[in-house]
Amino acid sequence: MRVEARDAMLAAMAVLGNPSSVHGEGRAAKAIVEKARAQVAKAFGAMAADIVFTGSATEAAALALRGRGLHCPRASMIVLPPGVMRI
Repeated sequence: MRVEARDAMLAAMAVLGNPSSVHGEGRAAKAIVEKARAQVAKAFGAMAADIVFTGSATEAAALALRGRGLHCPRASMIVLPPGVMRI
């Protein structure tokens, strides 16, 4: 991991707060998330509004499939590395 990335990660982890909250800690956390969103967008030549952070690879895959019109609400599968588990 690059030193700059590690330092940014450690600084962000020191901020306690829900980015969706309106109190001071929440606003500080939201500012960090939005700065990261802008940095990722710039690195990929995208708009910040097009960058979506997810909590897991499964959530990201589901979001990508829905975005491509591949979501099947009647399907009963969750994709988990290294395979597929039926529920």
